[in-house]
This record gives sequence, C-alpha cells and structure tokens, in this order.
Amino acid sequence: MERAEPGGLFAGAQRIPLRGVAIRVKVRGVASEVTVAQRYENREKVPVEAVYSFPLQESAAVCGFEVLIGGRRVLGRVEEREKAFDRYDEAIEAGHGAFLVDQDRPNLFTASVGNLLPGQEAIVSLTYVSELEQTGDAIRLLIPTTISPRYVPPEQGRTMDPAEWDRIAPPAFAGGVPYGLQLAVDVEAPDEIREVACASHPARVSVSGRTARVELMGREIQLDQDFVLHIVLAHPHRTTALVAREEGGARVAMLNLFPELPDAKRLSQEVIFVVDRSGSMQGESISQAREALQLCLRALQEGDRFNIVGFGSTFASLFATSEPYGQKTLEQATAHVDALEADLGGTEIMAPLAAVLAQPPREGCMRQVVLLTDGEVSNEADCIALAGRHAATCRIFTFGIGRGASENLIRGLARASRGQAEFIHPNERIEPKVLRQFARIGAPELRNIRVDWGRLEIDLQAPVAPPPLFQGDRATLYARVTGGVPCEVAVCADTPDGPVRFPVFVDLEKAPVDRCLPVLMARTAIRELEEGRGQERGSAQRGRKENRVKSRIRELALQYGLLSSETSMVAIDERTAIEQAAAPELRRIPIALTKGWHGYGAAPSSAIAASPGGMLFQCMASGPATVMGAGTDRMLCDDLVLADDAPTAEPVAGSARPSRASRRSEDARSSDPFAQLAREQTAEGSFRLTKTLAKLAGRRAKALQDRARELGLPGDAGEKVLATLIALHLFETEFADRRTEWALLAKKAEGWLAKQKASAPAGYGDLKAWAAAALKG
Repeated sequence: MERAEPGGLFAGAQRIPLRGVAIRVKVRGVASEVTVAQRYENREKVPVEAVYSFPLQESAAVCGFEVLIGGRRVLGRVEEREKAFDRYDEAIEAGHGAFLVDQDRPNLFTASVGNLLPGQEAIVSLTYVSELEQTGDAIRLLIPTTISPRYVPPEQGRTMDPAEWDRIAPPAFAGGVPYGLQLAVDVEAPDEIREVACASHPARVSVSGRTARVELMGREIQLDQDFVLHIVLAHPHRTTALVAREEGGARVAMLNLFPELPDAKRLSQEVIFVVDRSGSMQGESISQAREALQLCLRALQEGDRFNIVGFGSTFASLFATSEPYGQKTLEQATAHVDALEADLGGTEIMAPLAAVLAQPPREGCMRQVVLLTDGEVSNEADCIALAGRHAATCRIFTFGIGRGASENLIRGLARASRGQAEFIHPNERIEPKVLRQFARIGAPELRNIRVDWGRLEIDLQAPVAPPPLFQGDRATLYARVTGGVPCEVAVCADTPDGPVRFPVFVDLEKAPVDRCLPVLMARTAIRELEEGRGQERGSAQRGRKENRVKSRIRELALQYGLLSSETSMVAIDERTAIEQAAAPELRRIPIALTKGWHGYGAAPSSAIAASPGGMLFQCMASGPATVMGAGTDRMLCDDLVLADDAPTAEPVAGSARPSRASRRSEDARSSDPFAQLAREQTAEGSFRLTKTLAKLAGRRAKALQDRARELGLPGDAGEKVLATLIALHLFETEFADRRTEWALLAKKAEGWLAKQKASAPAGYGDLKAWAAAALKG
C-alpha cells in the first residue's frame, strides 16, 4: 500500500471525507464495551482513499470491525499484519472497496478507507472492550479522542521510516476540523450509583438506582480533548471473581482484588521528582505540574531525601544530589517549583530517566521516581524498556498531565517498574491523586507476589507477573481454566512482617458464554508480550526470542480475533465490473490540535510544523484550509527544536530560577483554600501561624498569637502548636468531604504534635478544646 508524504493531499473542508465520529459506551460492572463509528462521505468527483489516525485506550481489546456501505454490511476479519495489507492493496487494485484498521502504537490506530466512490458513504465501526479504572472511590472512564503532537529524538528521527512518520503524525488543525464527536454512555452498575460527573465536557447526566446515562451537550463536539467520566458507587471496593466460558468450552476467570494490607512502619524514601518542562507543557499543564509538585513536597517526611529534575532538550536538577528533607530544603524547593516554566524545548525524556535510574539508591532509603509529563514522545517503547531494566531498584509513579496525555507511556512506565499511574485532566482535582500516589510510595513494597490457584488447572495466566498490590487499588488477574472444581484461590505476597494471603472463591459452575473476559485476558497477555515481560521459553538469543514473541502475539490475536502489533483488521466490499473504480486519490484526514497543547488556545495565529529531531507535528491554522505536507518546507518551532548535542545534566543551586526571572512566584500559588492551607505545613509536620492560616480560620493573626502565649512555650513553639491544631480543625470541619486528600497531611501533623511537651491551660480539658476556644475568640 503506497504512502504519501506527511499531510496527504487536501485543499478544503469539502475534500475531507470524514464527516463525523459517534462513540457509544456500555459500562457493565468492571468493564466497558465501546463502539467507535466513523462516517465517511466522498463529495468529490473522483474515487478517494481516506486515511485517518485516531486514539483508543492503550488497554483496548479491539475485537469487532464492520462497514456499512451501499446498504450492505461488510464484516471485517483479523489477519496477520502483512497479509491484511496485501488483501487491502489487492482489493484496491481490482477496483473493490477496501477497509483496513492497523495498530501503530498500543494507543494509536489508523483506518484506511480505499476506493470510496463519488457520492458514496461508508460507516466504519470498531468495537473494543476495556477494564474500567478504579481511582479511590470512583470508577474513571477514559475515552481518548485526541492525538497530541509527538516529540522525536534526533537519533530516532534520522532512521524513522517515512510511513511510520506519516501514521503517528497526522496533520492537525489548530482551530477545529469540519467533523465532530457525538458520545453517549450507558451505565449498568453492580451497586447503587451515588454520583456521575463528567470532568472534561459539558454533559447531560441522569442517574436512577444502578443505571445512568450520559450524553455530550451540543450537536457535534471537537475531538480536541479526551473524555473523562467519574462514576461513584455506594460500595466500590469489593473483591470478586468472575468466570466466563469461551465458545470452545474453556473457562476464563477474572480476579478483582482490593487487598486490605496490614499496617507497617513507613520506611525512609529517596524521592526524585522528574518534571516535564518542554514546550508542550506551556499553559495549563505546567500550572498543574507546579500545583501537584507543591503538594508532593508536603507529603514527604523527615528522614526522606529528595531532588527535583526538570527536563526538556536538556535537563537540570535543583540539587547536585538528593538532599535530606527539612525546612530549609522544603523552602528552597517551594521557591523553585513556584518559578518553574515550560521553557526547556523538546521532550527528551530518556536522558533524565537514564541518569536518575543509573544512580545507586541511598543506603537505608527506598528509591522512588515521581514523573510528571504529558508524555507525547515517539520513543515510548524505549522508555518503558528502560524502566523495566531498573524495576528491581526503583519504582516509577507517574502523573499524566493535560487533556491528551499519552496513556501508553504514562501507564507503561508505571507498569514496567511496578509503580502506579494517575492522570490529571485540567478539570480534575489534583490533591486526591497526589495523596493516593504518596500513600503508595510510603507503603513498603510487597515482594514475591504469586497466585495459588488451588484446585484449578490453568494453562495461561495474564499477566504472568501479578501486578503490585496497593491499599485501595484494584489488582486484576486472568487465567484460562482447563479443569478443576470450584475452590478458593489466593494471591500471596511477602511483607517485612511476614507473608500475607488474599483469598477469593472461584465458582466454575456459574460460567455463561461471554466474549468479554476471554478477549480481555488475551489482550492483557499480548500487552505483556509487546512490552517484553511475557513468559516465553526457548533460546535466549535475541533474534530467535523476538521471533517467538511475535509468533505468540499472532497466535493469541488470531485465536481471539484481536487487533495487535502483529495483526490488522481488513474488510473487502466486492464490486461488479460496472461499479469498479479507477485508482483513488489519497486524502489524509487532519485532526484537531489538542486543546491547551503548548499553551495554544482555540486558534493560534500561525502554522507550525517540524521534521525529524523535533516535534512530530503538522499544524494548520484555522480559516481557509491550507496544506503543509508534500512539496512544502516544514518549519521548526523555535522553542521546540532539539539541540544537536545530547542532553547533559546541569545541577542548579538551591535557589535556582528558570529563565523568566521576572515571573512572580505568587502568581503560581493556588486560589484553592485547601491548597493554601496545605502550603502552610512545614517539613516537620507543624503548621505556621501566618496571615493566610488566620484568614482561613476567620481570625486575625495577632489575636491568635496572643492566645498562643498562653501555652508558655519558648520561642514560636506555642504558635506552631496552635496553628497545627487549627489546621487539623479546619481539615475536619471545612474540608470534611476531602478527607482522603488531607489524611496524610493530618497524620504528619498529629505525629509532630505527639512529640511536643504542651498541655492545655487551666480550665480546658485538652489542647483541642483550648484551640476551639481560641477560634471562637
């Protein structure tokens, strides 16, 4: 199949054959079934071949493909990748209608619609199933709709196949495209639904008991940001075992565990914050990163060590090496974070990650990396492999920032290193996500996680290596069961205080024929193989091992009818001689530029693009559509161009500032009262009696200082005790509904209070009663 230069050929909206995208989602229990329907119409006088790149969830098990054309329903089928391309090419050459869907990345796909005749319409539908993500007490449904521009390291850009370039860098309109999105979600929950909220788009929401329906408001919405939905259930943390039967008779078990982990002493941590300061983070993304970092700093404890590394085309660290966490270093880091800007060029993520991971861990500390990025790079597979090689000594906890963060990179890095991922959409609260991550970071890592399948006989477990276990998080495992009887199975692990066991009963008798669990199992196994972690025996020689892995991926994908890195889906609409078309003209369909990317709003005033060694991006301004592709010079956006030399580390003094020295740090401070309160906590756990805290408490600082002297403590000790008691009171009263967000901060404060030699003045039962009286005047 021939490929055009990036950009393809189009000169106006009338020559963009994609007319709209409709997405229908069915949420059932712990999984979702999603149908993506793309409507194409040829309004030209010549046959066309439309090529459209689009995102799906990186965990999506794409298991259905059909085309409605000319009143006919044409079913697609899964073929080995090269065979599918051959069938597609041969059909086009013979004048038939041809339709192909191919996986370019685990979360990026391309649909090709060949020989669409003048005046003809075709609806191309894909169906996939995916596990639902559990975040705290809510289910988080993510439907990707946008492909953000990708940064290409120069060494990869020099060798990248032009066809790959074309497919992962679709042309992008920076003011919208002439096709839109319609989306609806139907929810059937196993429990009462408490709340449904859409964090990304205006939506109509109706809830009734265990069912809910969500529809986007507006006739057609731009596909310029991912769709995010939160579903809160009455009882979200239930360990379950589901069993389904394949058509061939084998049964598939899905274990969903919410382990109750024993309390354990928190160990000292070495936490390296790695923050993306590339140009794509400009605007709301870098603001979110600053806010998240400020809360991260206050989640550390005395005895920890930390450093902050900012990266772009180069990378720089706050300290030359990780420093002990204390009030001085906290203040240095606070000032540094307040002044962070997205001013370091391209997203060169490999170099800082490699430098951080190569450092030996500090003795007596657990090494943890906290990464904050939008993650749009072309070398995500290399980054994930790097994380996997260091998984024994360092876990990576990731935050995906923005409206179109790369799910493949953000989740892949966490998965490979046995960490965890969180995503922060601009309309989502940051605090619960940060504090969830630090609850995971602070908990001792469970080792030697394994599954006791009891009396079940299994021939496939996915993933082979069970996922890490964290308090409050769902851990999911699949197994193909070939024999056995109903029994108890258990996930086991070793803790610093001894072994733990989490049992669940598996009832093989209740196993309806259902395709959902088998394809989810197969997709999980395929993903593990694609990321280099699947268990394949045989020769360790690299070439032979790679061939075996590819062969196993093909085997699973063909058996379960799935799209993968080794298989594609193809459908042929055979035509009579009269209907057969002349050679079609290529139409590369542009996409909408991700909202907020690089700080851009709805419509930037100029067009930008880049070539290998810079941003992988072709961007057209809105208005009269123009092409930037074949025969057109590609400009390099000045602040995105990668320097020719490889990045080098540049340690910075503790009070270092980015280049925009005139920026006032106060501008970065959150207007959220909760975030303002959190900033008043010191490294040791106490709070400062400041004007900000007094204002939040509704009192004057001078009046509170006078009351603090009643404790008779030396220096400012009395003020710190009173301020800490007031902060705990505010947490409990003003922010009671945000308990999960302040639990770690409160624990830190209570630990500090317990060490103080303070007692309530005469006439008060305890310090809390005295502080309550001080608040009343």
